[in-house]
Amino acid sequence: MKWKKFTLTTTTEAVDLVSGLLGDIGIEGIEVEDRQPLSPADTKGMFIDILPDLGPDDGVAKVSFYLPHDADGEEMARVMGELQSGLDRLSAYVNLGSRMMKVSETQDTDWQDNWKQYFKPFSVDGILIKPTWEKVPRGHRGKVLVQIDPGTAFGTGQHETTQLCIRQLKKHVKAGDRVLDIGTGSGILGITALKLGAAKVCGTDVDGGVLATVRENLAANGIDPVDFPVFLGDLTADEDLRDMVLGGGYVEDAGGQSQSHESAHGKVAALRDPAQGAPSEEALRDTAQGAAPEAALRDTAQGAPSEAALRDTAQGAPSEEALRDTAQGAPSEAAGNGGIGYDIAVANILADVIIRLAPVVPPFLKPGGVFIVSGIIETKEDAVREALALSGAWDILETNRQADWVAMTLVKKE
Repeated sequence: MKWKKFTLTTTTEAVDLVSGLLGDIGIEGIEVEDRQPLSPADTKGMFIDILPDLGPDDGVAKVSFYLPHDADGEEMARVMGELQSGLDRLSAYVNLGSRMMKVSETQDTDWQDNWKQYFKPFSVDGILIKPTWEKVPRGHRGKVLVQIDPGTAFGTGQHETTQLCIRQLKKHVKAGDRVLDIGTGSGILGITALKLGAAKVCGTDVDGGVLATVRENLAANGIDPVDFPVFLGDLTADEDLRDMVLGGGYVEDAGGQSQSHESAHGKVAALRDPAQGAPSEEALRDTAQGAAPEAALRDTAQGAPSEAALRDTAQGAPSEEALRDTAQGAPSEAAGNGGIGYDIAVANILADVIIRLAPVVPPFLKPGGVFIVSGIIETKEDAVREALALSGAWDILETNRQADWVAMTLVKKE
């Protein structure tokens, strides 16, 4: 479907009034472009390490809205007439800038699937990673095959941070290992571990959208969901989640049978309903109503770092207060010994999250267990190293780099 795009050049101080005017006219959605600096509140939930370079704030804003290309002339004239008269009224109260209007045309594009044309099979140290819709290329048959359709989750295997993890998994995974995948995303790292011989993987993620994606990728790789349960929650803040992960993702029912567990609070949801092999609607509904990661991170009573701690971390170096607050919410070694004990943990995630995980992960690993961390932009490498040292739990076995990214392979001190 074709659309007419109308872009009004105005000022940042006038954006709210212009937006309200467009709403009164009947425009249901708008776009706003400006160069105003992002506030801490803006960036808090963005989960990115490198903020965009917006340039200096020039006070100019562009407000865009769309009308159907085939809208009749009377409707188009009504909208534009009401907009111009409304702007005339607003000009008595606020500086509207140039009020220049640009008109262009655009067409609907299936953006959700359009990117697939750029995702082709490729290898990482002899492991063939292939989108589910492509065939195995000639000359690659017989390789370890990981089939992935990431959907909206992170993890095609093409990013440097993922490849750094895959190489370390290939080096350290042994037959029968149990692996903890923190920040599961598409499931690519956990699936790779299983393909390399791991017996079980337990995954965690704060995004409920990954559940269906992982389930589909497990099916594409012929993996039973029993071997890769995924749970929602923040491992640094959610006690229910920590208990589940320590138990390998399962608890015993009254009949002594292992089954997936769902938290009544909605922060932890199993990937599969044991009776049906699919995520339960109740789990997804509860998660949508109560599992906002911001809430989990904000709940310092459950072991999350304080606001001061997060500020210190954001400034590049973890404070002792940050690590102490997080560690107080972590399971004890005794608790860890009561669980299954993982051989390997892997987290391809942001540096600030790795900093918070440094004192939290040790109880989940066996003595001498390996923790592979990636997603560290090189400008935050020193902050991560400082956090690892302050935790007192890790020896750094290996540091690897690809482009601007750093991965570390850690060994839990015995």
